[in-house]
Amino acid sequence: MDSSQLSGGGGRGLFGESYLMGSPVNRADNKSQAMMMRKSIAVRKSIQLLEQSIAPSTSGFSSFNKTPMKLLEKSLSHTPGTEFLDVSVQDYKSSSHRQDPNSFSRDMDDYKPSSATPGKQLNQSPWNRTVSPGLGRLPMTPGDWTDDFTTTVTDIVYDDHTAASVHQNLLTDFKEAYLSLSINVSPIELTKKYEQLCEEKVGVLKTILSKVRRDPGQINTGAMLLDTLTNEMRTWGLISALYYDRVNNRDDKMDDSHNLLEIIVKSNSDKLVVDALFEKDSSVREQQIVIDWLEKNARDQLDKYTEKFFVQNICWENTLHALKQKSSGIVTNSAREIVSEIDPDAPIRQQRPLADHDKEDEMMLVKYLFLFIRAGQLDEAQKLCNRCGQSWRAATLDGWKLYHDPNLIQDKYTTKLLPVEGNPYRDIWKNVCWKMCQDSQFSLFEKGIYATLCGHLDQLLPACETWEDYLWAYYKVTIDIQVQQELNQYPKMNNRSTQPMPDQYYEQMLDPPAVFSELENTPHDGVREESENKFHIVQKYIVTNDINGLIEEMAEWNRQPEHLPLSLIRFMAHLILVLRSLQLDNRQMISTPIIESYVKVLIDEQMNNLVATYTASLPQKLQVSWYASFLEGVTEKSRRQECLQWAETANLDVALITKQVVENIRNMNVELDSDYAPELEAVTSEEDRRKIEAIDWLVFDPSQRSEALKQSNAVMRAFLAMKKLEAATAVFSKIPQDSIEVITKSWGRIAGVDEALPAADENAIREYLCIKAYLDAHDSYSEWLKIHTSSEPVKPAVSKTATFLEKVQYEHQLRKYELDVEHWKHLVEVQTQTFVDRVYNVLLFIDGGWMVDRREEDDDMEYEVSGRHQQMALLRQLCLPQLCFLLHSVLQSTHHYKDCLLMADYITSEQHKLYQVFTKNELQQLLSKLKESSVCLLDQGYDPLGFEKI
Repeated sequence: MDSSQLSGGGGRGLFGESYLMGSPVNRADNKSQAMMMRKSIAVRKSIQLLEQSIAPSTSGFSSFNKTPMKLLEKSLSHTPGTEFLDVSVQDYKSSSHRQDPNSFSRDMDDYKPSSATPGKQLNQSPWNRTVSPGLGRLPMTPGDWTDDFTTTVTDIVYDDHTAASVHQNLLTDFKEAYLSLSINVSPIELTKKYEQLCEEKVGVLKTILSKVRRDPGQINTGAMLLDTLTNEMRTWGLISALYYDRVNNRDDKMDDSHNLLEIIVKSNSDKLVVDALFEKDSSVREQQIVIDWLEKNARDQLDKYTEKFFVQNICWENTLHALKQKSSGIVTNSAREIVSEIDPDAPIRQQRPLADHDKEDEMMLVKYLFLFIRAGQLDEAQKLCNRCGQSWRAATLDGWKLYHDPNLIQDKYTTKLLPVEGNPYRDIWKNVCWKMCQDSQFSLFEKGIYATLCGHLDQLLPACETWEDYLWAYYKVTIDIQVQQELNQYPKMNNRSTQPMPDQYYEQMLDPPAVFSELENTPHDGVREESENKFHIVQKYIVTNDINGLIEEMAEWNRQPEHLPLSLIRFMAHLILVLRSLQLDNRQMISTPIIESYVKVLIDEQMNNLVATYTASLPQKLQVSWYASFLEGVTEKSRRQECLQWAETANLDVALITKQVVENIRNMNVELDSDYAPELEAVTSEEDRRKIEAIDWLVFDPSQRSEALKQSNAVMRAFLAMKKLEAATAVFSKIPQDSIEVITKSWGRIAGVDEALPAADENAIREYLCIKAYLDAHDSYSEWLKIHTSSEPVKPAVSKTATFLEKVQYEHQLRKYELDVEHWKHLVEVQTQTFVDRVYNVLLFIDGGWMVDRREEDDDMEYEVSGRHQQMALLRQLCLPQLCFLLHSVLQSTHHYKDCLLMADYITSEQHKLYQVFTKNELQQLLSKLKESSVCLLDQGYDPLGFEKI
């Protein structure tokens, strides 16, 4: 490097092109060379990606089957002129731009009270830690070189299902994490796991979205989900950090407070004072936790703001170059006077600007310094100052540090001197910074830097842009004031008086609710709008520890769950479950519907393997209701058993649930009416088939056979009332033939072999047999009708002009016909008798009649029993008269007129009292039909009752 370059004779130095690209006059050529180089890389990359996409599995192209990073590394390593890059590809690959998910939690350990001596606590104070582990330098990533051609040469196919798939995977991950809560996992560890899961999905979405080009007017659901998951990840992190402190650290009185006070007075240590403050005051700890959380969020977003820049150790090199030219007598084209001296105070003292490029670089530098400080990386800010040749500025950033001389509290036998830390004149430094922040000659971000360190809220807020920035500013100033108030209570070194801060400084003190009120009413439109973000609202209630208010707010959102995204409903449900595990949910009446909404969403989204887990977190009544509702939609037989297994794993009451499923389905649009009189047999509808298939839920488990019988009887009662005999038969076939034996043996194992069945079970078995008898009767009628109408032989015919051969053939056919008629009459007679017997099995059903219980059931089932009795009574009125008319029709058709009149004896019998189920109109119709039978008997020479005339 020549002397002109060392003297700062060229480039823009801090930002933009590399300093090695030459003087200002050569900048255009260097830009052109850089552009050509980037185009060359782009072409190579594009060819390789194109060949890889055309034949990814073809052996001829196997040399291109590499990752984009590998391809880029190869291109860069063989491209001339890339040596000026400030970071290598390998360095980029090995660097970590994402925080260790456990690092923030480990930081929280610093706030735990300790019985260690004050000297051992010095390095644990949050005011000692000027930076948390995070980003190192701000590299120029390979992505910066590839983004411009990746989206123009290769369009990646992407649709909204990709984002949906990411979130569906997250649903399953959250379920697995939630289940771990019962396996020696604390609620705090669970929130950390939730944060980690969200962080993983955020990384996946960022990778996807970085390779996607969409139309400007197209809704980007992936970006929306990324924003939601980012906010959720941060919220879980906040909950984890705050409740770790709230659960594990208490405001206990310090046993060694007297000794600590003596040490503080002896050492004049500001650090020890602040250590004691953090240990004894939970509100100060929580404020620092919130600040650390906000700074961690900012660290995660640093790469969003950083730009490519290359630093040199020369300050204001363009200004220095201009001054050297002027001193050498070289005439420049500058239209205005710049500073004539190069010391740090020159621009303010002389009221003159720097060179244009240096002024621009200076503005960008202080912006980056502010971003580093906003991210809690003060040491990185100082490193950047040093690399830019502004060591003086790095030194000014040390003035806020707390003074501590460890040598004053060392053991008397220790001879090694330790370095003194911090600034003993911190109060004076803060006053100087306060006045500096009010000087209009300093830029916005420069004032913001020192306003942060001295606690000047009015000058800090203008440098903030987002809701989190504003919250950080308020909390940063608030905790600074509390620390200053604590320090004011102790003497300074050499007993000097403390330089007081202005009254305005202490007037900035606000409690957490007041801070959030300020954010909600700030003049900044963007911050005010962000205050309405639901995750920020949750964060507000978490920070202020207003759990009841949080639950009420979420319950209000849940009043219209259809307007909420699935991700938010999932978050709210899991937050309620975490609060319950921490025993903080005192409003379960209004929080339970939130979990119900999540269960409903899982059902709607067909996430079947998740439903049982979250249904189990509801009260038992709701468990039965919701899981039964879910099972109603499961129609595949192969999936039904799986769903029941999930329910058993989640400790749900499978018996009650399956019973509820069948009841829900069978009660759909069912209303029995004694005036209902459809056709002989109605068609089975799709809804009827659902009711039939529902019985399968109860036959999986033999212990539920009694319930299966009861529910089947209920479904068949409805079908019989609507004359849907085919549907009723289908239900009947669902019940295994050994059900009565299984029920009897199951009860015998429970109560003893000699113990009678419960009334409900005995009545269910009796009803089952009644229905069987009725269906058998109708089956016999169907068979009779088939024989009587379809199987009757047809008498052969012969023409008058038939030949002899034809007449002989006719005689043979006639004899066969006569034999067939005899056989047919025999079949009809046998089937008629079978039908008559089965009808009388119904009409004269033993022990009280058809569809009549023999035993009374328990009073606690009064409502259900009364409804069932009403249905059975209606069935007697609907089915028995129609069965009598059907019997008369068969007997009349087969000329059994006397048997027709015999039926009247049974109907009028006081033993069976069948006449009570007939309406007046039906009795009149029956008498009319019996009259027809009597007339037929008279025509045959019998008396009206079928006896021979005397």
